[in-house]
Amino acid sequence: MISKCKWVAEQTCQAAKTGKVTIRSGHTIPVWMAFRCLYCGEYFSQAAAEEHFGETRAEYKSSDECGLIKECENIAVYDLGKSEIR
Repeated sequence: MISKCKWVAEQTCQAAKTGKVTIRSGHTIPVWMAFRCLYCGEYFSQAAAEEHFGETRAEYKSSDECGLIKECENIAVYDLGKSEIR
């Protein structure tokens, strides 16, 4: 089995070169569909990420007591809707 450090390095290199990443299941997915852990750096599918992080996306969103997630989503939607190119 490949070491975690080497696996993450290979994923990072592949993502930078091709815009796609091979996850542990052997599937290759676009980077924009992958979830990357900020701590270990590994890329995951949604199902594997939920297992790695310990909660589903729905559980994470429902735990947003201060409204920060909703505020970030509103900013992201606003930024995508801008017609100007800077």
